Amino acid sequence: MKDTYIYPAVFTCDDDGYAVEFPDLPGCVSCADSEADGIKKAKEILSWHLWDMERSGEIIPEPSPVKELATGLGENEYLVVIEVFMPPYRYAKHNKATKVTTTIPMWMKVQADQARLNYSDLLKDAIQEKLRL
Repeated sequence: MKDTYIYPAVFTCDDDGYAVEFPDLPGCVSCADSEADGIKKAKEILSWHLWDMERSGEIIPEPSPVKELATGLGENEYLVVIEVFMPPYRYAKHNKATKVTTTIPMWMKVQADQARLNYSDLLKDAIQEKLRL
């Protein structure tokens, strides 16, 4: 698993805006209204796509040489090299809050509400204690 990945993206410009795709990563696509927004969205989709591949244990392919890809581009297409630094994206995905539904007796809920307890904090603390984290 690498910390930095660099992949060429094909930007296609038309009247509706920009389409972005990564030839080496099928399904890794985005669209944008401007080139600047396209670059920003390309970084986001690339990082999430690679994170998902890492998490799934998929083999991440080496990027194609830019020179090879440049020869097959259409009239409204051009290459942009996109670089992502993965640690912040991994951290964000790993620490993303997840909703959990649970049940407790009504009398306990009434008392907890009166005490203005934060259910999320209580559950998180209890799980950490139980797992000795």
